[in-house]
Amino acid sequence: MRVFFPILLSLSVIAQLAQGDLLPKIELPQNATLEILDAIAVQSDSTVAVSGRVKRLIPWADTAWDHIEISLLDENGSSIIQIETDYSPRPIPHPYRSAYEPSSRFAVRIKGISRHVHAVRIACFPGSVSHLKAGERE
Repeated sequence: MRVFFPILLSLSVIAQLAQGDLLPKIELPQNATLEILDAIAVQSDSTVAVSGRVKRLIPWADTAWDHIEISLLDENGSSIIQIETDYSPRPIPHPYRSAYEPSSRFAVRIKGISRHVHAVRIACFPGSVSHLKAGERE
């Protein structure tokens, strides 16, 4: 049975790629307050789905009200589209007297992408998207 598992896994990946699902490279720039975990991006036809988790780098730091910026890049490193989104729950819960390190989640589905996405850059920036005006960053 052990021989079949790797073969089935390989066939599953090949089948997904044959159906048009592509896995772009994930880029995670360093951040001073938050860490991005379990980030994944999948392109299927003209839709790109991006998701992951964020947690504080320093568990006892102040609660974070940052937001996520997602940039889709082509094979030349040129920007296809850049969007901003909040994570949830906001702010990241603060664990008093607990070893548990809570995290928040983000998920975005971007439709209408006509080019192949080679890389996805996911970065954290200060402030909330819901409080930002168009073209403004806190």
